[in-house]
Amino acid sequence: MTQLTTDLAVAGKKEAALDKQVKGLQEDLNKQQERLFELKDTLEKAQKTAKADANKLKKVTKELEEAKTVILKMTEAAETIPEPEPAPVSPPPTAASPELETKPALAVKLPPGGGDIYRGQRLPAYKSSGGDIYHGRRLPAHKNIPDYAIDHGEQKNKMLSDEEIGWVD
Repeated sequence: MTQLTTDLAVAGKKEAALDKQVKGLQEDLNKQQERLFELKDTLEKAQKTAKADANKLKKVTKELEEAKTVILKMTEAAETIPEPEPAPVSPPPTAASPELETKPALAVKLPPGGGDIYRGQRLPAYKSSGGDIYHGRRLPAHKNIPDYAIDHGEQKNKMLSDEEIGWVD
């Protein structure tokens, strides 16, 4: 009988261990199923995005082909337009008439970038503005005014008045 009770106790322990193992496996199974559903959702979203991108690519490719044909048509049209005939060249003026002689055109050369720029940089202050340009001097910089020189509203008269002294007329 003791043998049976010990076997029964051992079987109970094994059953408890197996129940614990089954519960752990069920928890793992639930976690794996949740992960599987998440992956399926992610896959569906990725497929939808890929399909939308493929449609965009087809649309852009079609627009590109249309633009290519338009450019080719424009190029062909430009090639078929006859070039204008050059204007008849007038005979060169004779030396007998000096008023008809061609004079060279006047040209004004500016520094690169325009008139107010000096070698690609801004002009120094004495050349652009803010100073006595004639003498090549700049005006003095702004100087700070000492605090005692600034009027801060009403100030008390430091001299005593006649009443304070006690003068009576």
